[in-house]
Amino acid sequence: MAEPHHFDLNEKIWKIPALHIKQFRRKVILGHEIPDFLVPLSNQALEILKDVMQWSYGEKYLLLALANTINRFILIL
Repeated sequence: MAEPHHFDLNEKIWKIPALHIKQFRRKVILGHEIPDFLVPLSNQALEILKDVMQWSYGEKYLLLALANTINRFILIL
Protein backbone atom coordinates (compact mmCIF):
# COMPACT_ATOMS: atom_id res chain seq x y z
CA MET A 1 0.00 0.00 0.00
CA ALA A 2 1.33 3.38 -0.97
CA GLU A 3 1.80 5.96 1.77
CA PRO A 4 2.10 9.69 1.01
CA HIS A 5 5.69 9.91 2.26
CA HIS A 6 6.78 7.30 -0.34
CA PHE A 7 6.35 9.91 -3.07
CA ASP A 8 8.79 12.69 -3.89
CA LEU A 9 6.76 14.97 -6.14
CA ASN A 10 9.66 17.37 -6.67
CA GLU A 11 11.97 14.62 -7.92
CA LYS A 12 9.09 12.76 -9.68
CA ILE A 13 9.96 9.52 -7.87
CA TRP A 14 7.95 6.84 -6.03
CA LYS A 15 10.19 5.17 -3.44
CA ILE A 16 8.89 1.70 -2.59
CA PRO A 17 10.60 0.47 0.58
CA ALA A 18 12.38 -2.86 0.14
CA LEU A 19 10.41 -4.17 3.13
CA HIS A 20 7.21 -3.75 1.07
CA ILE A 21 8.53 -5.87 -1.81
CA LYS A 22 7.74 -9.53 -1.25
CA GLN A 23 10.97 -10.92 -2.73
CA PHE A 24 13.11 -8.65 -0.50
CA ARG A 25 11.09 -8.67 2.74
CA ARG A 26 12.83 -11.68 4.30
CA LYS A 27 16.31 -10.34 3.50
CA VAL A 28 15.47 -6.96 5.01
CA ILE A 29 14.12 -8.62 8.15
CA LEU A 30 17.35 -10.64 8.41
CA GLY A 31 19.36 -7.41 8.31
CA HIS A 32 20.46 -7.19 4.69
CA GLU A 33 20.66 -3.67 3.30
CA ILE A 34 18.41 -3.63 0.25
CA PRO A 35 17.85 -0.23 -1.41
CA ASP A 36 14.37 1.12 -1.99
CA PHE A 37 12.85 0.47 -5.40
CA LEU A 38 12.60 3.75 -7.33
CA VAL A 39 9.81 4.30 -9.86
CA PRO A 40 9.97 7.39 -12.07
CA LEU A 41 6.64 9.21 -12.32
CA SER A 42 5.20 10.76 -15.46
CA ASN A 43 3.63 14.21 -15.45
CA GLN A 44 0.20 12.58 -15.70
CA ALA A 45 0.92 10.41 -12.67
CA LEU A 46 2.05 13.48 -10.72
CA GLU A 47 -1.22 15.28 -11.44
CA ILE A 48 -3.25 12.26 -10.30
CA LEU A 49 -1.11 11.89 -7.16
CA LYS A 50 -1.61 15.54 -6.23
CA ASP A 51 -5.39 15.05 -6.42
CA VAL A 52 -5.29 11.78 -4.49
CA MET A 53 -3.13 13.35 -1.77
CA GLN A 54 -5.66 16.14 -1.31
CA TRP A 55 -8.56 13.67 -1.04
CA SER A 56 -6.73 11.35 1.35
CA TYR A 57 -5.25 14.08 3.57
CA GLY A 58 -4.47 12.64 7.00
CA GLU A 59 -4.96 9.02 5.94
CA LYS A 60 -2.14 6.50 6.26
CA TYR A 61 -2.59 5.15 2.72
CA LEU A 62 -3.37 6.99 -0.50
CA LEU A 63 -5.82 4.48 -1.97
CA LEU A 64 -7.38 1.74 0.06
CA ALA A 65 -7.64 -1.64 -1.64
CA LEU A 66 -11.38 -1.59 -2.21
CA ALA A 67 -12.97 -3.31 -5.19
CA ASN A 68 -12.48 -1.23 -8.34
CA THR A 69 -10.84 1.66 -6.45
CA ILE A 70 -8.71 2.73 -9.39
CA ASN A 71 -11.58 2.45 -11.87
CA ARG A 72 -13.84 4.52 -9.62
CA PHE A 73 -11.15 7.15 -9.15
CA ILE A 74 -10.62 7.46 -12.90
CA LEU A 75 -14.37 7.87 -13.44
CA ILE A 76 -14.44 10.69 -10.88
CA LEU A 77 -11.69 12.53 -12.76
